[in-house]
Amino acid sequence: MGDTTVQEQEARSPVGGAPAASGRRRWWPRARARVRRTGRRLLTLLGPFVVVGLTLWSIHLFVSPRVAYELMILSAASLFWFGTTVIFTPILGVEMADGTRGLELPFGGPTIEIHLGVWGIGLWLMFLNTAAAFLYAYNLDLLERVPWIGPYLRRARHNAGVTLERHPWIRRMAEAGMVLFVLSPLPGSGQLGGCFVGRVIGLPKRTIFFVVALAGVAVAALYAMFAGYLAKMLDTAEVGGWLRVAGFVVLLVLVGLIFKFLRYLGREESE
Repeated sequence: MGDTTVQEQEARSPVGGAPAASGRRRWWPRARARVRRTGRRLLTLLGPFVVVGLTLWSIHLFVSPRVAYELMILSAASLFWFGTTVIFTPILGVEMADGTRGLELPFGGPTIEIHLGVWGIGLWLMFLNTAAAFLYAYNLDLLERVPWIGPYLRRARHNAGVTLERHPWIRRMAEAGMVLFVLSPLPGSGQLGGCFVGRVIGLPKRTIFFVVALAGVAVAALYAMFAGYLAKMLDTAEVGGWLRVAGFVVLLVLVGLIFKFLRYLGREESE
């Protein structure tokens, strides 16, 4: 019994080899967990960019450099200026000399000739929306600390919170409410707003990713289906360019009025 007491005292003493091993056993699990968290964060943060870049590079090698270039231009235009409406470029874009349509970039930028069809652009936006949903769902807390985009993300989070307070049906419907929120033109909506709403509701990151990605794919598919139908109708009727633009504007106004009416019904139901 005396020997056991001495061994216990040696194990607890700060001198000798046993305490060093015990110290290693204490800090190593924490260090390993920290390395694992850092690796997981880098994977979720850089993974979408790597996947999109490798996909464009593969298209450049195995399909066509022109297609890869057009997809890169359309991605930038969708992200910074036009959103999902870039799908309408083959129909409402600037008419080029060879009869194709082009995308005129803002602020006096050049007009890029686009040879891709409606569904080619639509499928690419489905893929791009999925990558964006993954990036937002797993990295909003980190992206809010970035100096240039942090203020914008904080405003988006505020707008999403205000919309959630005004439309409590989104919280009650949980996942389905998030899908409708991403699909709707409500203030702060879209994929970014949908991820913020999911965080406020308390949904897991994986659920937020799947729900927002599903809504993003649905938005791109709806736009592509409508653009394809519109192109067929306009080609059959041989409608001129200005009438095409006017019809598209009228359609957007009608869609906005429909969603405004739905918002009014939702507000009445919540009251």
